[in-house]
Amino acid sequence: MNLPCEPSTAEKQTDNRASPVLYSSGSSPDSLCFEGRTSPPHGRKSLGPALHAVVIPYPAQGHVTPHLQLARHLVRMHNFYITFVNTEDNHERMMEAQAEAGYNPETNANINFVGLPDGLSKGDRKIPDIIRLLRAVLGMGPVIEEFLRNFIADVPITCVIRDVAMSCAHEPARTLGISVVGFATCAAVGAYCYQNIKTIRYRGFIPIPAPLDPSNSLVNPLTGMMRLALTPEEEVARARQLTGFPGLSHAMRVEDLPTYLVTHDMSSFALKFFMEARNPLVPKCDWVLLNTFYELEAASIDAVRSDGIDACPIGPLVLTPQRDPVS
Repeated sequence: MNLPCEPSTAEKQTDNRASPVLYSSGSSPDSLCFEGRTSPPHGRKSLGPALHAVVIPYPAQGHVTPHLQLARHLVRMHNFYITFVNTEDNHERMMEAQAEAGYNPETNANINFVGLPDGLSKGDRKIPDIIRLLRAVLGMGPVIEEFLRNFIADVPITCVIRDVAMSCAHEPARTLGISVVGFATCAAVGAYCYQNIKTIRYRGFIPIPAPLDPSNSLVNPLTGMMRLALTPEEEVARARQLTGFPGLSHAMRVEDLPTYLVTHDMSSFALKFFMEARNPLVPKCDWVLLNTFYELEAASIDAVRSDGIDACPIGPLVLTPQRDPVS
């Protein structure tokens, strides 16, 4: 398994592109040193040339964990220095977990954890609400830009590695001339589905008929996956085979799409988030990392690339041994 982006032998036969450019505008690896400092930042042992990535995951466990695994790989295998940006709430929880696990920041100085406000109160977080979280994330752009602007004045930034769902981090980085690398934590087939929501809709696969039980909808994805109170019409719609999509297996049905897409409500905030906020910015990333490997999802990866996205499989990160005490 090679990181950050070395293709497999099979992939090299079909992809002759150069490796991703991970340097900020006007910079090179040799120029990325911490100039003007009398001591290494955050306990770093050396002031020599370094690659510095600011990693910004979407604030959910299934997103934070792969980003943390990626950060560790970049440190261990490519001598990166990482600034790992969580929301304040997730940052506090991670610091508590690290303390309980005996994590020593002094001996792991190449990853610095910081927290930024997302605008949600502690009361807002008591009841899990996906839509509320999405709205909060969309509003974090100014906070992220201020953080990057203040940070880059002191420590050069090679690139921002942002979750593809963190569209709010894209323009702040671009405004400051920083390269943007997207990271899709789902499988390549999922990334392909999200990018092709409009086509899936245009071909009539979604929306599906409304359920008998109003709670069996996008508002409650778990209920939808359990298939409670489905009408015969909805059963038929879910069982339709997805045809005409080069990135999908011929065995896939509508119900195999990502949960948010299997809905009767095309006006939902979640779908608008994907179609209007997330998807347009993904092709504008310098590179998009996929948490998979080419031999497993060649068709989906090729299809994502055919959509104008410079996609690079780097995973699955979860299969690599983790030696740090915090996961």
